[in-house]
Amino acid sequence: MSIRLISLIVLCCTAAATAQTWEQSSWRSTTYYRSNFVSDAPLEGQLHVAAVDSYEVYFNGVLLGGDSLGTRMQAYAIEVQDGKSGNDIAVKVVNRGGGGGNGLIAAVVTDEYRIETTTNQVVQGWYWTAAEQQGLEWTTADPEDDAAWQTVQQGSVERGPIQDLLDPEIEVVSGFEAGIDVGARQGSLVLSQIRGRNLALDKPGNRKEVVDGKLNTSWDPPTSALNYSASVDLQVRRNVSSVRVVTRGSNPGQLEENSLRGYSVQVSDDQVRWTEVGVIHDIEKFDWTEVRFTPVWTRYVRIVIVDINSVSPPKVAEVEVYGDGYTDEGTYLSEPLSLGAPGRAKNFGRVRWDAEVPVRTDLFVQFRTGNSAEDFEDPGRGWSSPLSSGDVWFPASEPGAWLQYRVSLESRDQRRTPALHSLELDYTTEELAVSGAHSRVTPNRVSMGADTLFVCTLHLAFAPEDAGIERLLIAVPSEARLVDDGRLQGILADWTSTQDALELAFSEPLRDVDQLRIPFRARSHANSHEFRMFLFSPGSDNPVNVAESVGMDESTGELFSWAVVPTTSPDDALSSVRANPSVFTPNGDDINDDTVIELILSKVDTPRDLGVRIFDLRGTLVRDLKPAPLAAGVYLRLVSGARGIVPGYWDGRDDEGRLVPPGNYIYRVQVELDAGTETATGVVGVVY
Repeated sequence: MSIRLISLIVLCCTAAATAQTWEQSSWRSTTYYRSNFVSDAPLEGQLHVAAVDSYEVYFNGVLLGGDSLGTRMQAYAIEVQDGKSGNDIAVKVVNRGGGGGNGLIAAVVTDEYRIETTTNQVVQGWYWTAAEQQGLEWTTADPEDDAAWQTVQQGSVERGPIQDLLDPEIEVVSGFEAGIDVGARQGSLVLSQIRGRNLALDKPGNRKEVVDGKLNTSWDPPTSALNYSASVDLQVRRNVSSVRVVTRGSNPGQLEENSLRGYSVQVSDDQVRWTEVGVIHDIEKFDWTEVRFTPVWTRYVRIVIVDINSVSPPKVAEVEVYGDGYTDEGTYLSEPLSLGAPGRAKNFGRVRWDAEVPVRTDLFVQFRTGNSAEDFEDPGRGWSSPLSSGDVWFPASEPGAWLQYRVSLESRDQRRTPALHSLELDYTTEELAVSGAHSRVTPNRVSMGADTLFVCTLHLAFAPEDAGIERLLIAVPSEARLVDDGRLQGILADWTSTQDALELAFSEPLRDVDQLRIPFRARSHANSHEFRMFLFSPGSDNPVNVAESVGMDESTGELFSWAVVPTTSPDDALSSVRANPSVFTPNGDDINDDTVIELILSKVDTPRDLGVRIFDLRGTLVRDLKPAPLAAGVYLRLVSGARGIVPGYWDGRDDEGRLVPPGNYIYRVQVELDAGTETATGVVGVVY
């Protein structure tokens, strides 16, 4: 049940309490970086650091300093130690979302050598994590022993404005938590780029040893390996621009002995027709080589050995593929938010956001609530259904003292990314309808389409200052009929039902009822339905969303739930399709002037595209009724009670607005299902 129910049926009232508005229009991220290098002798040198936007830098566990100006490279004096334990570089970087990019530039400079930030793990290993690091232990711990640490990819920063930049060619490295970049565009969340990320890592191929990310495993073809190949399936088409081949070996002699002498890089979309995009001969750099080429969109990449070392067989540790574009998906998870009042329960109102969502991309927002920050420790608990458009009622349980949100970005076109610019939320801490509410429904398993007696049990907790409940809505799967068992008689003023909502109005606002039992009859035609509930205080159009009951039903031994699932279902999703009336007279006398193509839609979980079209007997399209996507339910003439609202309403006119001639017409109803299209047809008559 989506929150659209509330926006369709609430009354336009003046809210009893003044709402406050919380807004977020900038985001920040904290990333930790680590690297270690070994020196043959103790040396003096300098560690040069620049980062977007501010950082703290440590060397061998000692804080050297920090800077909050992202356009400046600072130099710190260091004493390089010798020994097997090496030297540890650790940097904590905070990006404030100002649009200056994302990442770290660093270099150790001595008289003997230079160590720089790089994405090439053969040259120097750099790692990152977004997991919060406490104390100083992380500054010297081995990141390869912790799954939270990952190898870096390329970052982005405008180098020109950086003061005292040691070398404009030093590579910017970065890590992007959950595929989200907060620094690429000022005040926006976007998907991260894939630059500097090995697209072949852990992908399927004919030589698994070259895509496992381990330099101590290798593909070992024979000495006479001419035209032998190693291929990888990137699984989706990627914009590829280079291939790197790494040799297995721990010293210069082994590397020279094991290195390829030449190879061709080829691409394909079907593994049948291959195109060469680059080649390298006479290799003299034995640890690793890279072939760069004009970017090409492809799914499959392979290297083919074209030059051999006739003395010894090669050992290829890794074949790495690099390209450009955006990652497929990413998620931003906010911190638990108290909105400045951690001890105050809140009734949340409208949710709005400003975003760009290009074609073939998606953006979804979800919320959850709690009474303390500790309520959010379970990462999967309590999330609302994803919202794809803004300016809707808050979708999660209420009231709550804290909330958390997450934003999911998706792209099916690596050239594009959605972007979230801002997020707003209305809320009030005054005159809440109720301080706590949760509900459950029985039974939870029914025959699909069967008239069923449901009982919804609502548990309530009131504080002395609560305004009380003036009316209540239950999301129902079809038009419902309240069953008067005598218990509601003394407090109920009226009730009504539509296709998707049962509304109860109370004679006096409820303030001292701890449990309410609501029996009603309805039919469920969906694969699942949730009987969500919404409570309104006097004069308010902003409901309190009820939470699902937690616990076990002792009579059945099953967990409480507000969901119902079917035990049986019809063969067809479309049923009871007919014109009502089957003959009508659209002459403007308000008697039998229109018809409705009635139907029952079953076995779907989400609204589906439905086509309702009218044809003459020659098969010519006369009228396309173009109903909005429909959820499972019963769509009859009498359910709506309002002309033109029922999906199959026809007033006897064609698409040009002209009355059709008298005669018989054919109606055709089509619904798009996962397994294909289902169709039903019939005849309707027009007479004058």
